[in-house]
Amino acid sequence: MIGIVVSNPKAFQVAAAKAMLRLEAHVTKVFRGYAVTAFQRVVDDTPQWSGNAAASWNFSVGEPDTSVARVITEIPSREASFKVHDRPAIQIAYARNRGKERSVSLTKPVFISNGATSLGGVGYARMLEENPGGYLRPENDGGGMVLKTVDSMQAHFASITPAMARTLEQVKIGGGL
Repeated sequence: MIGIVVSNPKAFQVAAAKAMLRLEAHVTKVFRGYAVTAFQRVVDDTPQWSGNAAASWNFSVGEPDTSVARVITEIPSREASFKVHDRPAIQIAYARNRGKERSVSLTKPVFISNGATSLGGVGYARMLEENPGGYLRPENDGGGMVLKTVDSMQAHFASITPAMARTLEQVKIGGGL
């Protein structure tokens, strides 16, 4: 039999409260890194033509942000300009959202949203995710960036090791993992 006695309950409560605050801060940083990693993967894997859809991804806390970025407002020809993983639109998305991850907490939801629409008012994100009728050019890797991100995040982070947690604590929008 093991008996445990706390000789100074007040000191124990103070120490336990401090430990809980440190744990909450650590978990918040890991969650922030996880959310930023998901955001960056969606941005990076978004098929591109004008780059407007990829540049219009938003990272927000508390409520969705559906603001839109314009990479190219007029395309001089019908020739496609960009493809998935091209950096200009990705860098715009990162620059528009840099620092927003600092407001992540465990009490508010994180949203990764996109308000870009076609001239016909169709949401680009949905169109690029579903790729109706083979709409996307082959170099855009078939779309499905949200589903690919969910699948890769689940596979990569099925079990977060201490080393992975330390890495996630350091992730910033536009800056890694």
